[in-house]
Amino acid sequence: MQAQIRHAWYTPVSNMRTLLIVAAGTILAAQTPIFRASTRLIQVSVIVTDHRGDPVTGLNQDDFTVFDQGRRQKIVFFSEQSPGQEPAAAQGDKLAFANRLPAAGSATVVLFDRLNTRLSEAAFARARVAKFLDGVRPDDRIALYGLSTDLIVLHDFTEDPAELVRALNLFHPVQSQENAITTFEESNTGHPGMDWFENKGDQKASDTEMIGRVEITSRALVAIANHLAGMPGRKNLVWVSGSFPISIGYLQKRIMGARPEKDTFDGEVQMAARALSNANVAIYPVDAHVLGTLGGAYDARLAPKPGLAQLQNTIPMPEMQPIAELGTMDTLAEETGGRVFAHTNDIEGAVRKAIDDSRFSYTLAYYPDHDQWDGRFREIKVKVGRAGVEVRHRRGYLAVAETAPAPAPVALSEVIRRPIESGELGITVQLDPLGGRRFKVHLTLDTSAMRFEQKDGRWDGQVEVLFVQLGRDDNDVASYGQTLTFRLSPQTHMSATRDGLKISATETIEEHATELRVAARDQGTGAAGSVYIPVTRILR
Repeated sequence: MQAQIRHAWYTPVSNMRTLLIVAAGTILAAQTPIFRASTRLIQVSVIVTDHRGDPVTGLNQDDFTVFDQGRRQKIVFFSEQSPGQEPAAAQGDKLAFANRLPAAGSATVVLFDRLNTRLSEAAFARARVAKFLDGVRPDDRIALYGLSTDLIVLHDFTEDPAELVRALNLFHPVQSQENAITTFEESNTGHPGMDWFENKGDQKASDTEMIGRVEITSRALVAIANHLAGMPGRKNLVWVSGSFPISIGYLQKRIMGARPEKDTFDGEVQMAARALSNANVAIYPVDAHVLGTLGGAYDARLAPKPGLAQLQNTIPMPEMQPIAELGTMDTLAEETGGRVFAHTNDIEGAVRKAIDDSRFSYTLAYYPDHDQWDGRFREIKVKVGRAGVEVRHRRGYLAVAETAPAPAPVALSEVIRRPIESGELGITVQLDPLGGRRFKVHLTLDTSAMRFEQKDGRWDGQVEVLFVQLGRDDNDVASYGQTLTFRLSPQTHMSATRDGLKISATETIEEHATELRVAARDQGTGAAGSVYIPVTRILR
């Protein structure tokens, strides 16, 4: 099963003029890029707490030691984030849009997951989350997302509790078909043969739907990671969910002879964990099970792990399934430096604790001293020279070589169809009215996620840009795409490094368009970004 994300194709239309790079460079014919770069500066967000769970503040750089695969590294950047820091001033121009927030401490996405939560538990969890949102503090930066068969942006980052509660109330927690099928009841017709036949079919349908549920969930987590990737400061994902299975067949009651086609979801879990970790996003799963489901305090270290024993259907243990699912949540939290909140009806308190957990954090950065850029995962370990403290951070990073062959990139037409904006490549869009429905569109691309190659005294690169106007039914009203190849003078390259690469175009908003979407991707690094602009924001 796949999420309902349709793909658009490039369709040149007459309302777009040729894109121009606003720089003293030369636009050349398109060439096929063959290299991908990785950022060599590794940043790590670190949470330090005492034995009571309270943040440890006032530490300095000398208190920290960083290890990369067991080798000590030199810290070249250090900072402390606290609630007292003032956010950068927001742009006053209403026709300026961006896919990144200014640096201002931490930012938190609350993901309300109804795909993996039963109806009764979802209704309870929604009421508790609403109670939390109603008490959002002025210095909280919170976005609210919903997950069903699609990832939905209920409300992007805001400090207005009324707006968040209103958005949540519009997201009704009806039970999804997927969750209902994966929890089927055994047949009991009184005829063993008929029961076995029906149960085997229901078991296969249950397994298939569970696979689809996990794939949708893992892709949603990856999409959120991509969206937050370029955002500065501490980033948290508070995931309110009833379950996220790591396996089929383990710790579950099954029908005799009905072996699962897919035993575990290790790959999906690791894909989500690594995407969140690489984007420096800490995940805080909040268990939406109503108290009493598990019957005892949860300890991930004691929870059974897949592979230790496969329980047969002769040992019915449906009450063990939530423990295995919490083990999955614990894996995601441990990989990214977050925490699991389970076995409590105080969901609003758990969400509050998850946000408060990162109100005080430290950011460290170092240049790895190794030369093993082979695409493998490298473990990061941070130690603090204080007794009795707990240190949490992401577990590591993928060491992608500067000269590694570029993997097949995701089509920009798919990036622009994602349910939320992508932030790997920072984009700012400024629209200047030209009269009527015509606008001059100015794009500014963050060059920190781009690759330039120096050749013959100039800096070469390629950028792919796509504009799409969507109608009420999300169908294309108009679209235009172009790949720009450029050569920048040293002065222009220095200016672009400082202020961003600037591209201009002219756009006419079609009569039936409801949203303008702009996406760009650097061909050298593969980093992509997108900005979504409601037409009602630019046509008054």
